[in-house]
Amino acid sequence: MIELSDSNRIFIAISGCLIAVIGCGNIIAKIVKPLVDEIENNVATGVLASEITELVSSAAHIGWIERVLLFGFLASGKPEAAALVIAAKSFTRSTAISQGGRLVADYYLVGTLASVASALLVSCATRLALGLPPI
Repeated sequence: MIELSDSNRIFIAISGCLIAVIGCGNIIAKIVKPLVDEIENNVATGVLASEITELVSSAAHIGWIERVLLFGFLASGKPEAAALVIAAKSFTRSTAISQGGRLVADYYLVGTLASVASALLVSCATRLALGLPPI
C-alpha cells in the first residue's frame, strides 16, 4: 500500500476518474440542456406525463454512477464489462423511455452516448498517462 501511495499512478487514476465523472458531467449537462428544456416545456403543457421529470432529474446521478463504472472498467482494460453497464442501463430504463416517446428517447440516447464517449476518452488518456496502451 505504501509503495502504491508513493507513486503517481494512484493520483493519475483518481484524477482521471474525477475528470470523467465530474468534469465531463458538466459538459454532458450542457449538451443535453436543449432536450431537457423541451421535455420540461412538454411536461408543463401536459404533452408529457409529470413522471418523466423524475427520469430527467435522476439522469445526472445515474450518469455519475455510469461514468464511474465505465471509467473503472475501461481504465482497467475490461471493455467487455463496460458493455454490460450500458446493456443493464438500457434494460432498466426501457419502460420509462417508451412512456416518454421520441423526445425522451433522444434525451436518453444523446446523454448515454456523450457519457460513454467521455468515459472512453478520459480512460484512454489515463491509460496513456500510466504508460499503458489506450485500450
